[in-house]
Amino acid sequence: MNQEITNLLKAYEKALNTSDTNAAMALYGSEPVFMAQNAPAFIGRDAVQRSYQHIFKTIKLNVVFTIHEIVEMDDDLAYARTTSAGQQEVLAGHTKSKGSEQRTLHLSQGGRCVENSSLPLCYQQPARRAVIC
Repeated sequence: MNQEITNLLKAYEKALNTSDTNAAMALYGSEPVFMAQNAPAFIGRDAVQRSYQHIFKTIKLNVVFTIHEIVEMDDDLAYARTTSAGQQEVLAGHTKSKGSEQRTLHLSQGGRCVENSSLPLCYQQPARRAVIC
């Protein structure tokens, strides 16, 4: 499962850096919750998709994720601790700023989130592939 989670996080990093809403949404499960910084939670595929579309029209990201640990609790339950660092550009004014973020990512049993955080992850059944809640 560790390599699958690593691959998922790298795919998410790429989706963010290429402003690719479809690629980001392909990583989410059927009932996603997206919790962007300084914003309310976006619940459901339509709301999450609209959120990414807005974000990618507003800013351009160039971030790198560092995975500090992935802990498997059992076959369907794990969490990962990550940080991200990089730069964002506000597209309207072409202003750039650097930033960083720390996250704890949660996997769940049967495709349901155990806990939501900045980037929650699930294991979706029956395909048994890691997805973002």
